[in-house]
Parts: sequence; structure tokens; C-alpha cells
Amino acid sequence: MKQVRLRIYGNVQGVGFRHWIKQQSEGLGLKGFAKNEADRTVIVLAQGSAKNLEKFLKMCYDGPSFAQVTHVTPEWQEPQEIFTTFEIF
Repeated sequence: MKQVRLRIYGNVQGVGFRHWIKQQSEGLGLKGFAKNEADRTVIVLAQGSAKNLEKFLKMCYDGPSFAQVTHVTPEWQEPQEIFTTFEIF
């Protein structure tokens, strides 16, 4: 199992981005969470196979139709906690 932490920049709050992230994650069998930050970014922590995390990362550069992603910063990490679902905070 691998883990990636993403900070997603752009017009990503108030456009259904976290719900879209959850759908994409669940479709790939990933676990973790997505949450809005005060600086108008979205933080995502996702766990799963390296192959599916790579697919997921590529999807995050596009986002849902109303979002405008300008930048994504991925940080590959060793899992410290194992998630059993994908949550939205």
C-alpha cells in the first residue's frame, strides 16, 4: 500500500470538488479523505495501490467540470494510519 498527500490549488472550493474526489477515489478502491483549507485549497490524502494512485493523481489535475485546477503538489508518504473508507471533511 502506498499513500499520497495532495494540495490542490485553483478554483476548487464551492464547485463539488471534494465530492468528485470521493467518487473518483472510491471508483479506484482508494481510501483516505478530502478537506477544504482556509487558504482556498483542497487537501487530499489517498491510500491504495501505486498504479491506482498514479491514475488518481492524473485525474486531480482536471477535476470536475466547474473546477479550475491551477496546480497540484503531490507528496508521496509512508502510511502512518490505515483508512478504511474515503471521507469528506
